[in-house]
Amino acid sequence: MIVHILPDSVFIRDLIQKIQRYSDNPLNNQYCVFTPKPWKHLSEENPQIISAPLYSKSINEVINNLSSTDTLVFHNFRREVYTWFISHPKKCKVCWVFWGAELFNMPMIKLERPLFLPKTLKASFLKKVDQYGLQKIPFLRVLENFYIKNIKAPKIKAIAQKAFERVDFFYHFNAYDFQVLQKNFNVPTKLEHFVYPTLFTPGDNLSLEVSPNKINILVGNSADPNSNHLDVFDMLPKDEAISYWVPLSYTNYPKYREKVIKVGREKFGDAFKPILNFLPSDEYFAFLQKMDFAVFGSIRSKALGNILALLAYGKGVYLHPGTNTYNNLTDQGIKVFDLQDLSLERFKENKKQLPLTHNQQNVLALYGEEHIGKIYKKLF
Repeated sequence: MIVHILPDSVFIRDLIQKIQRYSDNPLNNQYCVFTPKPWKHLSEENPQIISAPLYSKSINEVINNLSSTDTLVFHNFRREVYTWFISHPKKCKVCWVFWGAELFNMPMIKLERPLFLPKTLKASFLKKVDQYGLQKIPFLRVLENFYIKNIKAPKIKAIAQKAFERVDFFYHFNAYDFQVLQKNFNVPTKLEHFVYPTLFTPGDNLSLEVSPNKINILVGNSADPNSNHLDVFDMLPKDEAISYWVPLSYTNYPKYREKVIKVGREKFGDAFKPILNFLPSDEYFAFLQKMDFAVFGSIRSKALGNILALLAYGKGVYLHPGTNTYNNLTDQGIKVFDLQDLSLERFKENKKQLPLTHNQQNVLALYGEEHIGKIYKKLF
């Protein structure tokens, strides 16, 4: 049996469907979706799916019944899982499907460059809650930073070390991200090439009106400060020929989203197109097909599903040079544009190159259905 431990999220239904579709033996999968309120994002009953808190009797029974021939797979091995995981004896192979935030957003992680660009870094709305505006008081911010660095971070790292050293395989597509894990933790974990199926067939229905007479540019993929929207906005040209489409439909940072909308409308006016409602997968990928370019301001690995789909459609993708995603894609012979080279003239010049057929061929060979099927048959 393969037991999958997954966080409740808006993507959970699609994720489970993907695994079931590509698994060599779909009935061999058991899904434990941890959530304080069952069935937040899953409505149908399925005997292969348990939706409950981590410490619930139903999930603990599944874990306690594991044997040496089974496999335990964590999808997004995040902080609240560590203590729960190390409270159970290790009985079988353990795998970690890496999402990104669970490692890069740790307060003690040493990185080659900051995750946040200057405007985002200075913002006082990074936290989910700041009811009384206390973050704006310098003395209290100094105290908070001292507490995080000297008390909170060492405790988190100690627990994470115990949890990570029990992981046998790190499932991920990017060796540069794996190196970050190795540099920050002493772990015996081995890298196993893995990627979720991301190349959806676009649907026929699209509720958004995307003008073919404009240069349509996607900016980021969510209302997450890691996207560095405010700094990216400063890099982007304002022109009647351009529409900026900014997905902001899901977030854990409502104040950040409000700020992004405010600044975007002030700078770009009607050319700023925030997407505030969550679109079904087929409609979202139909929307991506309408884009000419996409600009991603994140420093850490993020938005791979969006990036691969856009590349598969022959679109131009702008990333920070030197980031792990940029380096990984260029190593694979995939052409991506430099985020530091944004101008109306450059957009017009690069649009003449579209579609980027070489990218389309490379992405389909490396991340297409046939390749994904081989990976899943090997791992699941």
